[in-house]
Amino acid sequence: MRGRKKGAMEPSSNRHEPTANSCILFQLPHPLILDILSRFPIRDLLHCRCICKRFISFISDPEFASLHLSISPLCILTNTKPLQKCRKRLQLSHVYAGGASFQVSKLNFTPKSNVPTWDISDISACNGLLCLLGPKKGDPFYVFYVCNPILGEFITIQPPCKGRHRSPFSGLGYSTVTNQCKLLQSYYPTVKLNYPMAEIYTIGSGTWRSIGNAPTDYVSLPFNAFLNGAHHWSKSFLRGEFINSFDFDTEQFGIIPPPHHFQELDKYSSGCTKTGVLGGCLFICPVQISCNLTFGL
Repeated sequence: MRGRKKGAMEPSSNRHEPTANSCILFQLPHPLILDILSRFPIRDLLHCRCICKRFISFISDPEFASLHLSISPLCILTNTKPLQKCRKRLQLSHVYAGGASFQVSKLNFTPKSNVPTWDISDISACNGLLCLLGPKKGDPFYVFYVCNPILGEFITIQPPCKGRHRSPFSGLGYSTVTNQCKLLQSYYPTVKLNYPMAEIYTIGSGTWRSIGNAPTDYVSLPFNAFLNGAHHWSKSFLRGEFINSFDFDTEQFGIIPPPHHFQELDKYSSGCTKTGVLGGCLFICPVQISCNLTFGL
């Protein structure tokens, strides 16, 4: 990715760095090495990048990212608020199931500069990349940060801000047709206009492209609702209506029907409908008045 900046943790460059002849692992076939490393937890991979440059080349392989995501256990990644003395680090908590209990592993992403670590929000995740939204030093407007927490790298994406009003509708996706990551956002051309427009940024292009009108619902995209090349989201109340989607291959908005029984259940919902991906399926979770949860896959 163009314009990358690396985190503070750099691989060792001393004379003790392992070589292809001194490390048995490097003598194995390349696919087998990727398979072995893909079974490591994220925290261990963060340490691997400090061992030698060969490890960085392996975990930088796009094939490794796909393999690691396909076999990694389901986990929760949250942004924690660091203490005042730790504000130069972006602290993430990695929550995963360890047998009958849950385990929490803290991850520290320490960029050299420019990435805020306090007033920042998680937007979405796709193919091992995190899309964050936050301020930029010396800039009154918000910017996007697309980060690879394992490699400690990030790029900064500045959206056009002059003469427009921002919408919370934004998310990161991936096109399997072009093999490119794309960032989608909507905006209001002027404060007076009540209909949003949509634009898309292809990572590496350096420019935003308008793709026409955006859905009129004032919603934010779910963090983990990217499935089969498309983002999915719903209104707070389904009301028997459709689930919205955006296809990153065709760059088109679309709609899909919700499960048929949701038309009846939605009558009793208390006003919160969540959409996401679980086990390769799209789920919808309305909160009932009785506080019981009903899931649809």
